Amino acid sequence: MKTLFTLAIITCFSLFLNTTNAQTYQYGMNPADPDVVFTSTNQPTLPAWNDNGIVKWGHTNRLGWGPYNKGYRSYLYQGMAFRVKFPKTYQHGVNDGKKYPMLIFFHGRGEAGTVYDNEYQLLHGGELHANKVNDGTFDGFLFYAQSTTGNSQDYFPRISALIDSMVRSVKVDIDRVMVSGLSSGGQATWDFLMTDAYAKKIATAMPLCAASTNYPNYMNTYITIPLWTSNGGQDAAPAPFTVTYVVNEFKARGGLIRQTFYPELGHGIWNQFWSEPDYFPYLSKHHKANPLVYFQRNEFCPSDPVSARMALYAGFNAYQWQKDGVTIPGATSNEYTATSYGTYRARFRRTSGGDWSEWSPTPVVVGAKPATVSPPIQVDGLFSHVVPAPDGSTTVPLIVPSTFSSYEWRRVSDNAVVSTTNTYTAPVGTYKVMVTEEFGCSSNFSVPFEVVNANGTNLPDKVSNLSATASSSSAIQLDWNDNPNPINNETAFEIYRSETSGSGYRYVGKVGANVLSFLDENLPSNKRFYYIVRAINTTGASPLSSEVTTLTKSDVNPPTAPSFLRVVSTTGSTVTLAWDPSSDDVGVAKYDVYVNGVKSYVTTNNEGFTVSNLNYQQTYSFFVKARDLSDNVSPASNQVNATVVLSGLSYKYYEGNWSALPDFNTLTPLATGTVSNVTIAPRLRNDQFGFLWEGYIKVPQTATYTFETNSDDGSK
Repeated sequence: MKTLFTLAIITCFSLFLNTTNAQTYQYGMNPADPDVVFTSTNQPTLPAWNDNGIVKWGHTNRLGWGPYNKGYRSYLYQGMAFRVKFPKTYQHGVNDGKKYPMLIFFHGRGEAGTVYDNEYQLLHGGELHANKVNDGTFDGFLFYAQSTTGNSQDYFPRISALIDSMVRSVKVDIDRVMVSGLSSGGQATWDFLMTDAYAKKIATAMPLCAASTNYPNYMNTYITIPLWTSNGGQDAAPAPFTVTYVVNEFKARGGLIRQTFYPELGHGIWNQFWSEPDYFPYLSKHHKANPLVYFQRNEFCPSDPVSARMALYAGFNAYQWQKDGVTIPGATSNEYTATSYGTYRARFRRTSGGDWSEWSPTPVVVGAKPATVSPPIQVDGLFSHVVPAPDGSTTVPLIVPSTFSSYEWRRVSDNAVVSTTNTYTAPVGTYKVMVTEEFGCSSNFSVPFEVVNANGTNLPDKVSNLSATASSSSAIQLDWNDNPNPINNETAFEIYRSETSGSGYRYVGKVGANVLSFLDENLPSNKRFYYIVRAINTTGASPLSSEVTTLTKSDVNPPTAPSFLRVVSTTGSTVTLAWDPSSDDVGVAKYDVYVNGVKSYVTTNNEGFTVSNLNYQQTYSFFVKARDLSDNVSPASNQVNATVVLSGLSYKYYEGNWSALPDFNTLTPLATGTVSNVTIAPRLRNDQFGFLWEGYIKVPQTATYTFETNSDDGSK
């Protein structure tokens, strides 16, 4: 009996079972805490659930980069295992007056583990962030709790209590605590903000690849907290639409939110996000006393009334506001609206007996908004601005950037409005555009752009002695003469090309004044082209040059032979081949596959082919040749022989960050091969990889068999 199976696995994880041992616990947090490694035979008894101390704990070695050596210490609090990295300049027990920011990170569902794991939560970003603390880029705490289920929401009360404890004992700055997370940890980041008691402790939040349409229901709670979110355009959960909806809802309430979008990426965008040049500077600049400016409107046009609404987080015990360093009488609410230019800052007191916060480290400067500068008008595409043109154009497509809120195009001759979008198809005439921004001041018109009448006055001289010479199989060199003593010199020469004599010309480029040559490249070989050239200036165009023609050179060079032809796998009727692709000076078009010396198949796949309809247990020989666009044929590849038998499983190996099974048809494998059974032994690394197996497994007798694979990101 034979059965075909298609199997997939993304990665593997292990669970470590608890054994019971007597244990005396030590408490507190110290960067000098020792490295305790748990194994299957070394797993201490958990403290009582009502033990409110921070227990010095351990971890299982799961990551090859050595988190302990990077500074991550292991702790346990009320059944929650977590890792903490101390700041680079931190001195334990020294009363130096320093306070440090802290980043709390919520891991994804795939990084869950038992309380004896306490390491896999560092998988994504743990090493990168530790390196940035160690090199002084971010002088703050890193906090990574590990969920046993993949969902961190149940741990929120414990994390909140630990924030308070670390403020008291290890110099965490309560006004510079940040939260972030990816995937389900990104959802936890949003959820953490929805509870007032937790949101009061957060200066900024960075939820990654997570969004839900119900989030706007809670935004009024945390509207004063600045956010930075990120997602991929190929992600289905959340879909780009959902993220955009959430972002727009936050903006519509006046909040400050930034979105970084990666159109070509799926769910796993975090490494790209952490590589953004301002990511680590962002971690160091946020403070709970920095006011939100609603709708980010702190600049006003000179003719407009000033009204800048500002706010700190609501619900603290007391507030004060200052303008230009002077306390504003009566300004004791969490909100203040500035009605005059100046520099505004605020502070707050969390409790009646508590200390005041710092004054806003980043105050709000309310001032005059400069006028919007209208951008220069450009030609949209490869067209001449002198019409009529030899390609038949009588108008010119004009464009300015589409990032403004309104547009006003006017024809200079009569000041008539001709367009109110960012584009205009213009006949002969002179045009200008004025743009406005949201909350922008009046702008001046752009520099006028002239669509020139080709039949104007004071025209440049006609080009003479135009010649065309094929310089290669894909390029033609044009040369010409012009008048060395012109009365009206050209500003440029325009080049037009056609595949038909006397018609069908297309504008292909231009060169500057007094430049007398042009190289037309990326052409097909052994093909005839026709050319004309005209000179232009600010008042018109010269008569057209005489037409010239030539052929690109024939491509006589064959491609290189395909190399390293090999048999990937066989079945009862097929042989799958793979090879390293050929190269060619023009381009490889296809490959001819020879079976027993006879050309039997043609493929455009440059990496492999499956030969089908073969006889079982018969041996065949194979070689491959490449052909280029001119039908030049390469030498043959090496020859391989294969017997058509059931040969186990062929595999394709992939690497990437996935939280769900990807569509393998859209991915390019990093390696291929054949294995006798399901195995991940050919992997090139120990994490973030995937396998696709296809083929046959021979079973010894008729019976019911169950086959399965298991992975943390999906199998089928």
